[in-house]
Amino acid sequence: MGEKKGAEALVGNRTEVVDYNGKGLVMPSCSNAHALGWALQTAGTPVDIKDDASKFMTKILPEAVKYARESGATTVFGQGWNLTFFGDKRPTRQELDAICSDIPIYFLDDECHKALTNTICLVNAWIMSKDGKVLKTKIRGGEIEIGTDGTPTGFLSEQAQTFVRASLDNDRLYSVDLAKSNIKQIQQHMLSSGYTMYTEGWGNYFVNTNYQDAQELDKAGEMQFNLALPYEMESWMNVDEELAKAIEAKKFASTHVHPNWIKLLVDGTVESGTGWASRNS
Repeated sequence: MGEKKGAEALVGNRTEVVDYNGKGLVMPSCSNAHALGWALQTAGTPVDIKDDASKFMTKILPEAVKYARESGATTVFGQGWNLTFFGDKRPTRQELDAICSDIPIYFLDDECHKALTNTICLVNAWIMSKDGKVLKTKIRGGEIEIGTDGTPTGFLSEQAQTFVRASLDNDRLYSVDLAKSNIKQIQQHMLSSGYTMYTEGWGNYFVNTNYQDAQELDKAGEMQFNLALPYEMESWMNVDEELAKAIEAKKFASTHVHPNWIKLLVDGTVESGTGWASRNS
């Protein structure tokens, strides 16, 4: 985007130039957005941003647990609660345990930077042991909130919540078939708006190897846009192991699927106090 004169300096022997003077609208065709974040609602229970802690505990969570039991789900998953509306009534892991203690509960907030979890969820992530012993109080790049009793409250922020999320039954929570369905809907919306390429910063939100969905769609001739997939590496991960996995993920490359990048996650938000903004920046 810019002036034609400025673009001329970038034109080389391998550059195809198409002049659209007088031929209507030209717009950027590459989007970098968390479109698959929308898919979170298809994987679990949505919470309205204005729902308070009381409604969450008395209506939303009990219904989500009931559905999980009836469907045989291995995770009670949801997203959308707001820190401001929950306030000082934000439920603890013990309060979540009172509703469900045998299935991991994991509810993301509206920003997807914070999560509420029950005890078994923390046990499965080796934050706590089954007998209540605290195994971890710190996660690099995030925060495990510790209560006055010296144990985790179940509230996790930034990469502490991604660390715990990695221990969920993600292949079942966000299956390849569900991912395919979501990509088709995202594709329809993108193409209708004129976008033909999408850099997905959240493409591996549930599991890094879930590029299989996109590759299968592409090989079936059902993908009409280019999908760039960065392999996400976070502070708590083993760099050497993740680099090897990032290279392995290239096996999912196809005509429209390009797993050619690595994303280094450095995160934070003003709301949770993990990020800040300067008036002079």
